[in-house]
Amino acid sequence: FPVTIGQIKGIEAEILLEFQHYLHEKYNVQLTYNWVYRNTFKAVMDEIKRDTTGGIFGIAGFSFSDERRTFMNFSPTYMADMAVLVSTSDIPIIHSKDELKKYLNDATALTAQGTILEKELMAMRQANDLDFKIEYTGGSDELVEVLRKRAKSFGFLNLPVYLMELDKGLNQLNRQNFLTKTNVS
Repeated sequence: FPVTIGQIKGIEAEILLEFQHYLHEKYNVQLTYNWVYRNTFKAVMDEIKRDTTGGIFGIAGFSFSDERRTFMNFSPTYMADMAVLVSTSDIPIIHSKDELKKYLNDATALTAQGTILEKELMAMRQANDLDFKIEYTGGSDELVEVLRKRAKSFGFLNLPVYLMELDKGLNQLNRQNFLTKTNVS
């Protein structure tokens, strides 16, 4: 369903609004946005892949990858691409690879389908011979909400999302610093 600007918040919306203002002031171009809501990361990616007009553009925390470059163009990075692993409080802070099996086996990993972070979880599971299941959420906000209600669960969050959640009082999750991902691709 279409989304009005009053419902859209965050740095990405602010950047797009400033871009709109810049085009008008500098080039007298009147850019009008048709904000379209998609409830999952996968739905956004599918929409971009299906586009035949070249008229879709936006701003989001997409990680760069060779596969994604086949159907979308990227602007220069405007924010570092970092993700942190967070877990429910019943999973202690992990300090070594040896503790991965002890605390993550039989746990549930949460992620959005089709993301680089999903691939990172699968690679982590395989590289460390871990036994955890993966459950899909719609995105970062949903992942945080599910983690708040669960036990023995974990997932990657983009650092800006994690910091915003901390600002809102998120304190019942453990940040697993041992497994921070930088420039995930």
